[in-house]
Amino acid sequence: MTTQEIVIPENKLETISINLNGWGDKEVQVHQVEKRLQEQRDTIDRLHKEISSMRENVRSALHKFDTKTDTVELDLEDVNEILEEIGANKILFTYTATVTYTVTINGIEADSEDEAERKALAAVDCRVDTDNCGEDADVYNEEYEASDVEAEDN
Repeated sequence: MTTQEIVIPENKLETISINLNGWGDKEVQVHQVEKRLQEQRDTIDRLHKEISSMRENVRSALHKFDTKTDTVELDLEDVNEILEEIGANKILFTYTATVTYTVTINGIEADSEDEAERKALAAVDCRVDTDNCGEDADVYNEEYEASDVEAEDN
């Protein structure tokens, strides 16, 4: 058995074993190894092109600044624009938001204001979906309160 080690991107080591016993198997396995090597070459070529493109995008983005001095000042918007142009993640910060949700429910049938309040609170199902807020977004301090419970004019 012959083994050949191939270094591929992501610093992984891949081992391809070729069984040279059996004439027919040999040709098929050699073609498989050649195919795999070509795939690796294609991946390396693609990565080289992507890196070259990123370099050009950064160079192009920085050329828009006045560089009469050796100092270039960038604000966060400029940096995020450059990062976006090269396909990298923008610099993000975390924020806290307090959201007020007001609902008016008319026509609650109850024998008292307390019962109307209980029914109103039971009817409210405020679901908060934080999917587009970021992976670390949490909801806490959920408060439900009924106010201004009063009889309607019949």
